[in-house]
Amino acid sequence: MDYNRIHRVTFIPIDIDGNKIGEPIVVESPLTLEFNIIREPFSEAASASLGLYNLNPETRSQLFYDFLDMENIRQVDVEAGYIDGKFDLIYRGRVDHAFVEKKNVDVILRVESIAGLAVFDPNLNITIEAGKKLEDVVPNIVGEMKSVKAGTISLPDYTFQRPVTLSGNPQNILKQYTKGDCFEDVGVLNVLDMDQILEGDIFKIDEETGLLGVPQKQRTTITVNCMFEPRIKVGQGIEIESRIAPEFNGQYKVYGVRHSGIIGDAVAGQCITTIQLITGMAVFGRNGAKWNLPDGQKTTNIKDEQPQQS
Repeated sequence: MDYNRIHRVTFIPIDIDGNKIGEPIVVESPLTLEFNIIREPFSEAASASLGLYNLNPETRSQLFYDFLDMENIRQVDVEAGYIDGKFDLIYRGRVDHAFVEKKNVDVILRVESIAGLAVFDPNLNITIEAGKKLEDVVPNIVGEMKSVKAGTISLPDYTFQRPVTLSGNPQNILKQYTKGDCFEDVGVLNVLDMDQILEGDIFKIDEETGLLGVPQKQRTTITVNCMFEPRIKVGQGIEIESRIAPEFNGQYKVYGVRHSGIIGDAVAGQCITTIQLITGMAVFGRNGAKWNLPDGQKTTNIKDEQPQQS
């Protein structure tokens, strides 16, 4: 199997509110998956373009989907990893449309998907008593988002001074009371300040552990390419160490993640993860900033838990 990579794509029938209403259809290795996934939740919506090669005709027929068909809504989960490792969820969204095309001898089911829109479906309408703290109210707000679960929630110390009625989209309400630092990534809702990162270890990436090319800076972000790394999450901390461009060495917060490539036996291809980093926490050069990590949280070489590639 190409580079020991494996995948699993699961199509789940859901209703308009995101509730599961039928049995899933699973497509997995060794069948070939071509993918281009963009996760930039701060821009509200992530997307995925998938190509599933040479499915049997019955499965292709089941997965064909017209975007006007509101009675057969499907959630799509894309998981990937390495043999002897575990799957990581690299995308969750709703199928926008799916169609079939032929390329040489291959018959390919093309699937286009949008994510991040499910949180706009529900409508909240609750009244908050005076004296209530924001931390006491947030569980009720998040609970109205049926398609997401709570992740790292870091809230400002805010107390409602008078009775307030919260009405409208739950995520928009959260943004109003959290300075806009509220986002969804692969079905997880997080609230972080700009100088905060997700709980968990910080991955270190260098030339020996998969860093490809040279980090590139554009305005307030740095773009880094590395070998396919399905564990990267938006909002986590990453440490970069480049021999070619040491001016960019330091720790940064992940702003966006893109995965692209091909996984499968029949069609060989390279897989790349592109990471967009926020430069606000870093002072370039030898004074590169680092987070003061809580007890038990550390910087981890990115390949420490990754099975050896062949």
